[in-house]
Amino acid sequence: MGNGILMSFSRAGLVLFSLLASLTQANTLDIVGDGGRIKLVLAEGFLAADGQPLVHDGQPLGQQRIDVMSAAAKFWADHLIITEPIVINVRFADLLCSSGGAVLGSAGPAQVISDFVGAPHQGAWYPIALANQLAGRDLMPAVADINVRFNSRIDYGCMPGASWYYGVDAMSSPPGTFALYNTAVHEIAHGLGFTTMMDVSTGQVARGLVDHYMLNLSDVRGLSLSQMTAAQRQAAATSEQVFWAGEHARSVSQDITGIDRVRMHAPRELRRGSSLSHFSTSINSQAPAETMGPYFVSGSSLWLSMATLADMGWGLVRRSDYFVMAMSDAMPQVGRWVQVRAAVDVAGLEQAGKDQIHLQVTGGELKMEGVPQEACLKLAANAMRCSVAQLQQMDFDRLQIKVSVRFAAQGPARVVLAATDEQQMLSSSVTLGQDYYVDTRLDVRAALKHQQPETGSVSWWFFCGLVSVLLVFGLRRQGFLPKKH
Repeated sequence: MGNGILMSFSRAGLVLFSLLASLTQANTLDIVGDGGRIKLVLAEGFLAADGQPLVHDGQPLGQQRIDVMSAAAKFWADHLIITEPIVINVRFADLLCSSGGAVLGSAGPAQVISDFVGAPHQGAWYPIALANQLAGRDLMPAVADINVRFNSRIDYGCMPGASWYYGVDAMSSPPGTFALYNTAVHEIAHGLGFTTMMDVSTGQVARGLVDHYMLNLSDVRGLSLSQMTAAQRQAAATSEQVFWAGEHARSVSQDITGIDRVRMHAPRELRRGSSLSHFSTSINSQAPAETMGPYFVSGSSLWLSMATLADMGWGLVRRSDYFVMAMSDAMPQVGRWVQVRAAVDVAGLEQAGKDQIHLQVTGGELKMEGVPQEACLKLAANAMRCSVAQLQQMDFDRLQIKVSVRFAAQGPARVVLAATDEQQMLSSSVTLGQDYYVDTRLDVRAALKHQQPETGSVSWWFFCGLVSVLLVFGLRRQGFLPKKH
């Protein structure tokens, strides 16, 4: 199934299927975002023998790589609720490269695990980064969660006329270059769980168990791949008729495109490491370019990926013009206190003429903790209000709110943060006893507004592989695209 050591063992009722990655404290970057913490373990390709960042042809190559990888990790730390830090091993290595094409990198979960306490579905594999969040603890603290590799030879002229582009936060790149940031964001998503563990060439599942991703895949009839035979899954993988069944991604697709059908990548020509583990190049007839497609188009966005991760079990950080909000537990239990953290742009609200901030819990209660009592008042067991003017008088241009909430019974529950007129409202919703739910449509519209593909730009595309099946890239210029093999 790829490079690494394949192991299976049982520990305290946990079944582990692992591609082991050793974890050390050396050369570790701690990336903190709105939703939690990601630790980057820098292996080869970042530092010289003296411990300083690599320099090549007078360019600060090592520092550029560090900056881009830090930015990509920060993106995910800002957008996902991460209660257990995610550890990513990242390295640059000499991978395949020639004038005709190059392997740019590879990525995937370092481990998958099943039957842990907190798993939404027993008898199913989960990538360890997600499993840790669902379990509320680090199930395997001695090893990393995600492995990522990139081709170091690209920087040394192995593919004439092509190079890495080290623009930080770059979703697009100049002609003839490969945007490392976009590639890294894409690859980390695979490590977070945007991949299936089954062998797409045979339809066989790993060690007889389905996986978290497969539970969200169905054919045109609505039959889940998790309920199919191996022969049926093998046929589905090349049918061009596999769809994402998760309600959140379908809802976002309906809202953005007017079509709730989300087609996945199942080309007639099987592509190991790519088939099923990406959106189709044609999600539907109205869909914008998606970063988690099998090919990368400069200027694409993650307009659908966030909702797909929510379908898998990830909690998402909510954000709007004035608010950022995250819940400490993506799947809270009835009667258990969980923390809600929010950042409020007080100065922006005042400039917009908003005079009050409201926070309310439906289906539960709240406790005020990290809020200034002089400006904020608890109105009821489930509601509080803060005065924008008083916060400004106290020199709060940006307010960090921390409250604890407890939900009373199974069923729908919400945490709502709103300005006076409720036109800038955020909500994180949960259904107790079921999967975590979050409405991502506000975020999607903002992403599309700011990340529309550039018209007339030269696009470069890649074929992406997972779990040590390598990424193969080609450069497209004025209609020329190397044949895909």
